[in-house]
Amino acid sequence: MSRVMISPRFGLDKLSGNCIEDKIDVFADRVTNMLDQASILFSDSNPLREHAGLAVLTIIIPYFEMIAQYRAGAESEKKSEKYFSSEFKRHFDFLTLRESKEFYSQVRCGLLHGWFHRGKVVLWDGPAAVSLWNDLICVTPQLLLVSVRRFFSSFLDELRNPMNTVLRRNFEQLFDQIEGLENASANASSPSPPPSSLPSPPSARPIPSLVEPRAPQPQLLRPRRSREHRDARHPHAHRPRHRPRKRDRHHGAAHGHPPPSPSSSSAFPFAAAPSSSSSASCSTL
Repeated sequence: MSRVMISPRFGLDKLSGNCIEDKIDVFADRVTNMLDQASILFSDSNPLREHAGLAVLTIIIPYFEMIAQYRAGAESEKKSEKYFSSEFKRHFDFLTLRESKEFYSQVRCGLLHGWFHRGKVVLWDGPAAVSLWNDLICVTPQLLLVSVRRFFSSFLDELRNPMNTVLRRNFEQLFDQIEGLENASANASSPSPPPSSLPSPPSARPIPSLVEPRAPQPQLLRPRRSREHRDARHPHAHRPRHRPRKRDRHHGAAHGHPPPSPSSSSAFPFAAAPSSSSSASCSTL
């Protein structure tokens, strides 16, 4: 069975102990291998070594942003210029912050986004790794590779020093995040629960596929609203449902019943009976 390797020299079992020293060893092995690969491009065995400067820059330029992330303990999402410029100026302190940002724009962004540096950059075989001439940024890739090796060796010395607690904590935090070891670190720092609260083994739990299916339950249908329910929601539902009776047009009766007599006092309580004097007077006239 083949061994799972997480770096050129270490396998996956290297991180089983969740020790920061082992994590530093894996990190150092990875970065050293990248720098060794870049050095091979400048070796005498490479017939294209005179034109290997662009490929070497593509390998080593991300180094500055990577180290800044481990110093901060967080990834440089939407802060790449700030992270790169601060770490680059740490090593090339003769540059101003504005010039470091210009290097970021012309070299770093040009290589990672367009695979070539931009117009203000010149690759040459000069006496310094990075120098400025008028408006141009002059880079000697072979000397920059040597400088990055020296920078990384100094960073490892800081990282292995137990007195640098903040740097070591930030490094381990980002390393665990990248490797997906956050849960392992949390479990190692928290005490184990008592045996009584431990969950039951998986074999004792019922398997969902073998459990007898539950009988379908009857669904409660929404009751159909009666006419009274619908009328109750009407704004005029409180009014009595009464309609006046229709009268017979020909006989003046309501549903076959004759109308009351005009002489009846109950039907016409306010009608006064004619007096005898008035009738006599009428007859006299």
